[in-house]
Amino acid sequence: MINEELLRELENIDRIHYKSLWLDAADDLDNKLLELFSFGKVQDASNIDINDFTHLMWRKLKRLTLLDLCCRKRTLTVEEIRTKCGLQNSIEADQLLMSIGTWVEFSIDQVSGEICILQCHEHRDVYNGEKSLKFVTVENSGRTILEDLRKWKTKLTCEL
Repeated sequence: MINEELLRELENIDRIHYKSLWLDAADDLDNKLLELFSFGKVQDASNIDINDFTHLMWRKLKRLTLLDLCCRKRTLTVEEIRTKCGLQNSIEADQLLMSIGTWVEFSIDQVSGEICILQCHEHRDVYNGEKSLKFVTVENSGRTILEDLRKWKTKLTCEL
């Protein structure tokens, strides 16, 4: 059973960052949930056998997954959002997209169905190897981001 304090944090509509809580988590269930909410996506939830997920927790995980997508790509399709966030239809995708409007600026081309990401004002937590991950596979860590920045710097230097 999820303790009430953690449940409030996981369902908090404004909270994005859970890494500090994850680092301090001692309980196994708390550790699983906080690892998922710090670095995971909807697809990672299948790696964790949790029956205590509330509707608000699922919605939050979907929002965090979408934020992650928006921070990684400059254009998305409604279908891509629907698939990656585990949504039933394009109406749910549109509603989820609108729910992160304070975190991400975007424009929607209704004809092509493409969403152009203009600016991300928030981001997900970045894994830096502080504690081993048990349930989530992280695509970008502090190390990979640093390496990408070095490659970008080299590219810019060569172009000048």
